[in-house]
Amino acid sequence: MGKITIKDIARMAGVSVSTVSLVLSGKGYVSDITRTKVEKVIEKYNYHPRQSARRLPSKLTGNIGFIISDLHLYGNEVFYSRVLLGAELEARKRDYYVLLATIGQSFAPAKDTPRFIRSHDVDGIIIAGGVPYELIECVHELTIPYVLVDFHHPLIPSNLVLIENYTGAYQAVRHLIDHGYERIAFVGGSFYHSSIKERFQGYQAALNEAGLGAISEDQSLHILVDEETSDQIGYSGICTMIDQSIDFDAVVCANDTTAIGCLQALQQRTLHVPGDVALVGFDDIRHAVETEPTLTTVHVPKLEMGQQAMRLIFDLLDHPRTGQQTRMIHTELIVRESTATQVKQTEYARERPTIA
Repeated sequence: MGKITIKDIARMAGVSVSTVSLVLSGKGYVSDITRTKVEKVIEKYNYHPRQSARRLPSKLTGNIGFIISDLHLYGNEVFYSRVLLGAELEARKRDYYVLLATIGQSFAPAKDTPRFIRSHDVDGIIIAGGVPYELIECVHELTIPYVLVDFHHPLIPSNLVLIENYTGAYQAVRHLIDHGYERIAFVGGSFYHSSIKERFQGYQAALNEAGLGAISEDQSLHILVDEETSDQIGYSGICTMIDQSIDFDAVVCANDTTAIGCLQALQQRTLHVPGDVALVGFDDIRHAVETEPTLTTVHVPKLEMGQQAMRLIFDLLDHPRTGQQTRMIHTELIVRESTATQVKQTEYARERPTIA
């Protein structure tokens, strides 16, 4: 037999071409018996419809755009690489392709708009992490669905996939307080990225609740640099506090990359972790288990973030009149060697404080 066509699949399965099309697209109702029969024929002959043929009836491209700041793909920043992978894995289930575009710190629509937008070659767009607001405003003007991941525009309501940043940081500080730490510092980057601001707010809330309000307002313990989080921010932040003789016994970091920089500085200044200073990160990237000591951190299921973003895009494509949605990704405190090892019997993962 020559090249298999959709008509051949329909004939061998004893169904109509439109039924095979419904099975391939995952849309519309097909009985379980019929679907199984068609899928067996498809599998037997390893049939894959051509993208160009598949898109003709619905005028869909079969592509989803994924936009991310180039800063998020540098150095130890592996967080968004996992988000991208999650989106790609979910796209495969619908036989979609993911087209990646990176952008710089500024955005001029005339020259910086990704090519797949200019050529109308995507059915939806996922924007991950901190990006210029002008990009979101540009995409918002389009007539295709888009989802923001781990970021939001303060003035434009959008479909969102967000992290429990506030709760995760709150749980991390509670863990430290329960082990007797009181002078707890915070090291992070720009509040332009809403996740960093929310984590700082969770940090302050836990201190205030424990009667450590003066500590939460002590600006000498807050190293907040107006740039992207990085190991360099962590390294220089620790050096600054030590050089200024700031008294601290624990550090909560805006993310793991920053915490790794903190750890390097502490060890260089011959301070022991956790003996002299306890250290907590956020995100649970792969490097968190490769440090010595291993890093206590707040786990974020990064693959799930990408999968949820892609599922939301598909929901919007399948049901165009669906209202705006926000899907929240839960976090979990992972206790490792960089903090005290004996944890009080507290269900951190179940404590979800109300955000004022």
